[in-house]
Amino acid sequence: MRVFSDIEKELLRRIQSGQGRNLYSLIDRWIVGTSFRVNRKDNKLTIIFQVDDPAQPTLIRLERIQAIQALLIQAVNLIKLFEDKGYFFTYEGAHRLEDEFTFGQAVVNQPSIGYEFPDTRVAELFCKYASVEIFVTPELKKFIDDDFRARDEVRADRQYKRTGIAIVVAIIGLLLNFGYNIYKDVKASPQEQHRHRPHCHGH
Repeated sequence: MRVFSDIEKELLRRIQSGQGRNLYSLIDRWIVGTSFRVNRKDNKLTIIFQVDDPAQPTLIRLERIQAIQALLIQAVNLIKLFEDKGYFFTYEGAHRLEDEFTFGQAVVNQPSIGYEFPDTRVAELFCKYASVEIFVTPELKKFIDDDFRARDEVRADRQYKRTGIAIVVAIIGLLLNFGYNIYKDVKASPQEQHRHRPHCHGH
């Protein structure tokens, strides 16, 4: 599995802890002054930005739009990825919402600007997940406890470590054996020289 950003890790922690049991509660800490109008029939998403300055009711900072877009893209893709991998499941709650509804934190009686989300795939995922609950499996906690690595990655790392240790032990064994053989040869050399030294007999 890929490397995750800090905000993705925080989103996963919120899901695992129960703070993010649905899409709204998952992202609510980042969406002050922002609401979302969901049209599930046409899979359209409109982001409603409460204006920053009432004196300029048609102006929204570009960085604010980009920040919310990035948040939504990461959130819905994360839910899809981990649902596909079986780390959690989504299900329709007992109170099914209408095909069109709005939720969020933009103040209703304040000036606001609607912005239709341009990416149809992300909008479709948002509409899909906007009305479902998230049921977490123990696999997600294990994934987070393993520093956001899948079990097969952890298993592979352990295997690499075992293989590395075995190689090091084998090399040490070879070096010790090699050194012992040299030691034996060196120790044996004076004795061999003494055994083969010619003896002089006096006349």
